[in-house]
Amino acid sequence: MEFTNGNLTVTGPIATANIFATYLPDHMTLWRGFLDEVFLTGMLQLGIFAITDKRNNSALQGTEGVVIGILVLIIGVSLGMNSGYAINPSRDLPPRFFTFIAGWGTQVFRAKHWWWVPVVAPTLGAYLGGIIYSVFIGWTIPREPQIMENPTEYEDHQLPKTMPHHTTTPSLASVPVPTSNKSSIRPVPPSNDSIRIQQF
Repeated sequence: MEFTNGNLTVTGPIATANIFATYLPDHMTLWRGFLDEVFLTGMLQLGIFAITDKRNNSALQGTEGVVIGILVLIIGVSLGMNSGYAINPSRDLPPRFFTFIAGWGTQVFRAKHWWWVPVVAPTLGAYLGGIIYSVFIGWTIPREPQIMENPTEYEDHQLPKTMPHHTTTPSLASVPVPTSNKSSIRPVPPSNDSIRIQQF
């Protein structure tokens, strides 16, 4: 308030609305800003996938948040001056509503018609970044073989049944023997009987 003498402005040399939300600078056009937000958010999404993908030599467990924070810092330092690097609709739209209510007025939505770009462009960029990672990086990573929790159940559901299961009991042939040798001789299955084997 001391800097602006109580005059809350959105554009100009003493503008303060850009403390809370992003606004397009004079050296950028609307569509250049749109492409800038798409590119930055795509890079962020691609980096997040690379950092968190367990199959791609991901960051150490517990350090993912720090590494992603460093990634956001690098994006902001290198390319943030172009359009403020919103790279997330929730980072720009709620503060813009706050400035609208807090006294900056409707100009926060009218300045260079920029307000919709930080909502649409990051969403599109995130999709493009994820698709680029999946197409050019994700599919090249070898997948680990899956381990079956219950192989028996898997076999019962997956293997085709080529023939019904039959339980056969081989018949025993009666052989007449003398009474004196009856205790030492046991009946045996006939030699011409066949045993059926279930095939899978």
